[in-house]
Amino acid sequence: MVSPEQKQIVLARFTVCPNKDCKSERSLMRTLVKKEVKAGRMEEGEVEAGWFMTSAAAFNPTKPPLIGSVVQVGTGVIDICLDCGTVYALVVAKSEQTITPAPMPGMQSFQPPHIPGFSNPM
Repeated sequence: MVSPEQKQIVLARFTVCPNKDCKSERSLMRTLVKKEVKAGRMEEGEVEAGWFMTSAAAFNPTKPPLIGSVVQVGTGVIDICLDCGTVYALVVAKSEQTITPAPMPGMQSFQPPHIPGFSNPM
């Protein structure tokens, strides 16, 4: 279990499709958020969402880290271009996280790292 009190360092933000023939600013979740704002169900700038968020910790799997150890974690928020279908990262971030004891089964579920300004899809 990773402690939720980690500090994220945003390494990069991308606002356009990386496909050199496209360069569109229209992505799936950004479009959906804009529609929600227009419909009055969300406030402008309240949240920016990605299609999915993924995180991975960097450590040697043959020597799992002990409770209390600090590990490096990389996080990516991913979306899809509506014009060409390219899947690309909106945000790339890193953090150092402390390994904490896993909760009792059924008591709490894993929460991926929070990136300010992005909703947590879980």
